[in-house]
Amino acid sequence: MRIFFILKNTYPKGMASTTRVHAYAKGFSGQGIETHILLPISLEPHGSIQKNTLNEGFDENGVHYKYMSGSSLRGDNIIKRQINDQYGYWHTLLYLIKILRKDDQVIIYEGGWFWQLMCILAIHLKGAKVAMELNELPYVFGKQTKKIIAKRNILLKHVFPRYDQFIVISDNLQLLAQQYAPKAKVIKVPIIVEELTDPISEDNSPIDKPYILHTGTLNQSKDGILGLIEAFGKVCQQTDIPIQYLFTGYLEKSPQKEYIKKLLVQYHIEDRIKFLGYLEESELRHYQRHCTLCIINKYKTLQNKYCFSTKLGEYLAFARPIIMTNVGEATNYLKDGENAYLVEPNDTDSMANKILHILNNPEEATRIGNAGRKLAMEVFNCDVQAKRLISFFES
Repeated sequence: MRIFFILKNTYPKGMASTTRVHAYAKGFSGQGIETHILLPISLEPHGSIQKNTLNEGFDENGVHYKYMSGSSLRGDNIIKRQINDQYGYWHTLLYLIKILRKDDQVIIYEGGWFWQLMCILAIHLKGAKVAMELNELPYVFGKQTKKIIAKRNILLKHVFPRYDQFIVISDNLQLLAQQYAPKAKVIKVPIIVEELTDPISEDNSPIDKPYILHTGTLNQSKDGILGLIEAFGKVCQQTDIPIQYLFTGYLEKSPQKEYIKKLLVQYHIEDRIKFLGYLEESELRHYQRHCTLCIINKYKTLQNKYCFSTKLGEYLAFARPIIMTNVGEATNYLKDGENAYLVEPNDTDSMANKILHILNNPEEATRIGNAGRKLAMEVFNCDVQAKRLISFFES
């Protein structure tokens, strides 16, 4: 068996979905499974610093990847981009028809309903099996217009039944797959962690003060950025500990940038919050290893009802104490006061109190952080989950 991922993202460097596929691929490769990542279109913006410079190659785990459009970088005008995208899509389909064997397994990761349908037809033409990695409610991003809801209904009613298997990330997504594809096999795979390095390190902290780290988006609806800053502002009013808050990403690119700036002024924390921009993976891991704590602030939204935060696994792997809102799939694994600190959503006072508690009780925070790492090692480990998936596919 060979495993192919069809990923509408970038690779080997990219966002959360890239990280998850990277972890899958490492797990499969570690079990001796030949693994390929096919990227149908270019998604790095024209004019940006190109993060993925090879059109085809192997990552550090020996996993093969190939940009089917010829490059990870998009063209400089809309006509070039459209032509390049169409070439990438058709090249991917023809490539699948050319190389697939009956014992191969394909996993479709992201993409609209029509693209998924075309991939399924090409894969089944060669007698191979196809799974969907279902990590959120389809078409959940943005305003839920009639057009978006219609696309979701087409995907659920007319494309889902054509899949052989589903890999789901939460209980709610498992129910969704079973409802619309009752004949398909379904397996739940939680967040997975690729790099379970020793959290004890002799290297120096990137800054000489305690800090909280946020590696998600600077977006209110997805990661509750305004609630994080407000809770931190309340903490700074109640402690003399020189705690700082570090955010990856660029403030000027946040849709809530003006609201963020107002909160910084309101709580007088302009010198306590830093925006780090884009970090290379080695830099990111360095910041994660030395942070005092991390916070995941999810609200009760349609998206968060179905999803499972990828970055949670990374925080746990480095034995960092985590504060998380009591929302979604993560609560099946996290227990307040045992391996994490849980608070109710939209309660910045409780979040601020938890931050203060961690700062004032370092021994307890260390114990809880270590319990979180144990959870990651035993449950979220990509090698453990790869073995489960291989048995699932082979059965």
